[in-house]
Amino acid sequence: MTIVNISLTASNLKNVAGLFKGTSDPYAAVYIIEDDGVNDMHEEFIGKEIGQTEVIKNCLSPNWCESFVVEYQLGANSHIIVKIFDEINKEDEDKEMGMAKFENIDTIIGMKGHTKGTKLSTGGTLYIRIEKVNRPSSLLLKMSGKGLKKKQKFMRRLSNPFFEMSHTIEGKKGIEWKKIYKSKALKNNLNPKWSTSAVAICVKHKAIPIRLAVYDYATNGGHEFMGNVETTLEGILLSANNSSTFTLRRKGNNVGELIVDMAEIYDENKKNDASEFSNNHERLGDLRISPSIRNNKFLDYVKGDCDLRLCVGIDFTRSNGSPKNQESLHYLSNNGNKNDYEKAISAIGNILANFNRSKKFPVWGFGAKFDGELRNIFQCGKMQEVDGVNGILEAYRETLQNGLVMSGPTNIAEILETAASFARHEAEIAKVKGNQKYTILLILTNGNISDTEATVKVLNHISVLPLSIVIVGIGTSNFSDIDYLDDVAETSGRPNILKFVKFNNNKDNIKSLTAELLAEIPYQLVDYFSRNGIPPLPAANIRE
Repeated sequence: MTIVNISLTASNLKNVAGLFKGTSDPYAAVYIIEDDGVNDMHEEFIGKEIGQTEVIKNCLSPNWCESFVVEYQLGANSHIIVKIFDEINKEDEDKEMGMAKFENIDTIIGMKGHTKGTKLSTGGTLYIRIEKVNRPSSLLLKMSGKGLKKKQKFMRRLSNPFFEMSHTIEGKKGIEWKKIYKSKALKNNLNPKWSTSAVAICVKHKAIPIRLAVYDYATNGGHEFMGNVETTLEGILLSANNSSTFTLRRKGNNVGELIVDMAEIYDENKKNDASEFSNNHERLGDLRISPSIRNNKFLDYVKGDCDLRLCVGIDFTRSNGSPKNQESLHYLSNNGNKNDYEKAISAIGNILANFNRSKKFPVWGFGAKFDGELRNIFQCGKMQEVDGVNGILEAYRETLQNGLVMSGPTNIAEILETAASFARHEAEIAKVKGNQKYTILLILTNGNISDTEATVKVLNHISVLPLSIVIVGIGTSNFSDIDYLDDVAETSGRPNILKFVKFNNNKDNIKSLTAELLAEIPYQLVDYFSRNGIPPLPAANIRE
């Protein structure tokens, strides 16, 4: 099998937003199908969806960052189908902006620049790039800016900066820059601290040129260039280790600094290194510790036997599909194969369980009816707390098999409040006993939430607690409401205790999923204890 990376750009798409509704917000869904001589691009087809790109607001010539790494058998008669949609609000269906069929993957791989374009019948051109790569690594990256120079005139707002990362590729016209990551914009901030993300990198060596560019976000898509710097992947890694900074320049002038707070590569083909705890050795798994976090005493809290409590919340709304249907996200296979909910629970639970003494976890469900009554939170399984990660999985399966009626809407405010009460109670008990406890709520959901305003209010209230919230989006929804929660957390000025990741973006690289999702926890834990003047406890004997 050959590993290929599929990336997409488009130009001059038709605006389907409608009269007086602005410009379309396009995203692309990618499918791979076998050519059986029957399927036609204008007919219904059965294909395997391999993923969706991010949504780019107010843009008719999108250059999507998200790419797709798939295994492909050279010589196989497979095609790629791409559908482009305009994201509409959750009450209406997204509008289709065009569809294209790219035949013979082998041919595209062999073309100059590995790129092929096709005109869309609806208007515009779609370009696909398919390149053979080594199995990709993930760059776990956290960046911040310092002293950025705003471009606005006097008395206008501060900038809303975001940064983009690009690397060089061989294009049709020679060496070109390919955008591989775009951060979220932080409002009114000239000293931004962007959240940690896992960036998929399909490069052959660490000397590959990298461009970091900062822009001022504009809602109409006309983002203003603030400055950039060119380095290499190796330069980024070195900067994280020696605490050096990059100088941003615009028209030859110094316009601020970029700081690499964390940069670590996760290679799917290599085992993780072990980290030392006192005189013993215990694996951190994918909860990796960068030099900057070490300086912030996370390991000191762990050495002091700070206990991390895990709570799990699972979405049982009807949009998941009936568990009796093989297409359902909750389908339970008889052959031992795990569905995506089970995969996410196993991957994340097995890491966090290493930091919990009791190995007992509360498991809650939401969005289902019992005896005709909608429950926004209910206990999964027979016990208030189950034993180990296998206990979480058993409680999940038992709930599906015990006659619940999947319902809606998707409300999570109540489950956040319950987790907050749990975290507060656990911390108080620990304090009395002279111990330390910190709670992590894992929410797995397949769709946008319906109680956004209530959820924001709850987050504002509970952000001062010893609590982190990690949300995994299961399925193919665009999750714009949950993205909004993440955005609000970044720009509110309160402690940011939330992290959201789409499972499908990391489906073929579980280590990348767990690395990105859990990367914020050490920062959040240290931030909580530091804000409250709570030092680490003396080092405890590490458990065997």
